[in-house]
Amino acid sequence: MQRLCYLVLKRLFCLQVTAGSADRMVYIWNASSRQIEYKLPGHLGSVNDAVFHPKEPIVASASSDKQIYLGELSKWS
Repeated sequence: MQRLCYLVLKRLFCLQVTAGSADRMVYIWNASSRQIEYKLPGHLGSVNDAVFHPKEPIVASASSDKQIYLGELSKWS
């Protein structure tokens, strides 16, 4: 079982959830439809944290590979 870190953010009547995972990916789901909207690769180690920017369509992630990545999302629900 993989440990996931969750952050919930409400934007324009749509609830999105992001999670970092031991599979080295950052996931972003639409909580209403329960569909994965993004699966972001790049880290070389387990992703320990993932957070949304409070105003912009950006997600930040930190990993056990000691790297921090910023990802700009193409659609902002």
